[in-house]
Amino acid sequence: MTMGEGELESQASRDMFGKISKDRLAVAVLIGVLAVALGLRVLYMLNQAGMAIPVRSPDTFLYDMIPRHLLAGKGYIGENYLIVQKGKPTAFYGPVYPLFVAAIYRLFGYSFRYIQIAQILVSLLTCYVVFKVGELLYGKRAGLMAAALFAVYPELAAYPSAVLSETLFVFLEILFVYLLAKAISNEKPGMVIFGLAGATFALAFLCRQVISVAPIIMLPFAIRRYRNHGWAWMAKRASTFLVAALVIIVPWSVRNYIDMGTLSPAATTGGVTFWWGNKADRRGMDLPTALDQVKKENPGLSEIEMNSLLYKLGFKEIAGQGPAELASLIWSKWRKMWMPYLFNEGRWRPVGIAQYVVIYTLLISGLFGSFKLVKSSPGTAVVAIVLVAGVAVHLASIGNSRYSLPYLPLLMITSAPVWLAAVRWVKDKQLAQWAPERPG
Repeated sequence: MTMGEGELESQASRDMFGKISKDRLAVAVLIGVLAVALGLRVLYMLNQAGMAIPVRSPDTFLYDMIPRHLLAGKGYIGENYLIVQKGKPTAFYGPVYPLFVAAIYRLFGYSFRYIQIAQILVSLLTCYVVFKVGELLYGKRAGLMAAALFAVYPELAAYPSAVLSETLFVFLEILFVYLLAKAISNEKPGMVIFGLAGATFALAFLCRQVISVAPIIMLPFAIRRYRNHGWAWMAKRASTFLVAALVIIVPWSVRNYIDMGTLSPAATTGGVTFWWGNKADRRGMDLPTALDQVKKENPGLSEIEMNSLLYKLGFKEIAGQGPAELASLIWSKWRKMWMPYLFNEGRWRPVGIAQYVVIYTLLISGLFGSFKLVKSSPGTAVVAIVLVAGVAVHLASIGNSRYSLPYLPLLMITSAPVWLAAVRWVKDKQLAQWAPERPG
């Protein structure tokens, strides 16, 4: 063996061991991030009163009662709540979260504590998937930074202790983003990945319907990306996605047709939120009171009929407002959506103020990263489309800080490479400043 060959083997060996060392370090950091995430979520669960976590909210009532009715053999029926009628079939919520709660009740018993523990585990899985999305699109460092942000962000750590659908939906949404981004990042992806993405989309859709617009907006980008493969190749993958989604969604539509006379798989919360979110004058009125007034003016309507009526009333509210009023309304929704919710009063107000800074930093850097990095990382388009489409749906319907939770992880993922690039730029500037001048 010559000296040159020995040096090459030695360098290759050092490179291999260096890569192994870096991989082990990344695994160790990820385990640490997950441990911190677990600790914070358990801390919030054990200190609910001190942390102002809404274990119970108005929505929690139905999320608790529907599973109880299911397990009692009464079917997917509701209680008197907003437009839901006691003892009658309901479609106010999609079936995924109530079935999730019902499974926990069946396995472990009727206690919110079991739901909280299960949701903490779901949130840890989400943290891991956030890492995988960041790693896929921008590398391990970006993935670890995004996962760390997800782990410590106060509301994302607190909401697993709330008996609400947000935690499960965020997991399904991020998993959908990962699967579709993995497909789009591949020059010639197989059909299986599209089938998995379609099934995950369907589960997310039947949890919260705000994700429904994303695949439609994604289609032109996918066609442009894969146009060289031909229409038949693209049609097979699109069909695989669609069939996998329909296999999950159609049974719910059939149930709705049999029990409620409609084939629509959409939840009837849509009409309520659209009307209330666009109502021009809410002074001295809360949602239940306003809905009672509509019911009195339109007696005897079913849940489906009320849903349709509220959509009509919502469009009527929009039509009755001028451009300046509509702009003010949209700004109000935006402001409410991106404001701290849990930590905004009393001794926690400083945390809320700090969150404002973090939220708008994430918004600026995340949106910049979403559009700047599409060329270098095509999978970024999936993150950008799910983010923009979801926020647009809420701006068209209703703004609430709860509704920003699914989009914060996406902003964290696309912010991470921007922040890492900024750190590298600062380091390079410092090195250039302190580097000795070369002799002339």
